[in-house]
Amino acid sequence: MVWLSKRELAYYIVLKRVFGYNQFNLGEALDILKYLGSKRIARKIIRRLAKRGFIQKINEVNYRVMELEPALINILSRYIFNRMYKSMRSQNTPIKIIEKELRIIVHGNCMDRNLEVLGRSLSDIMYIECKENH
Repeated sequence: MVWLSKRELAYYIVLKRVFGYNQFNLGEALDILKYLGSKRIARKIIRRLAKRGFIQKINEVNYRVMELEPALINILSRYIFNRMYKSMRSQNTPIKIIEKELRIIVHGNCMDRNLEVLGRSLSDIMYIECKENH
């Protein structure tokens, strides 16, 4: 997973503070960001932020800053899934995964209330299923 640099986060914060969630054009953004570095670098960072979901590219010149939590979820959902898988495997929990769907299937005793709460809380980014053995 590639994380964001301090520069990318700084540019995101500046764009968010200046434009809020309103649409802005590339020229307006470059006029503001030129005080943080070159316009060439600002263009690259705007492209990276758009690719990672921190800003939305509306068309060739218009953008909108996105909310931070959904953008973080977008880049961290696979990490959360992998951490849960490794942790459950190390605890000898009988599980099966379907990685491309971010699905964890727990076999056996699934009465753990915390797992149920976690599954409901993360339902928008992954699936945690319980398959009781009969």
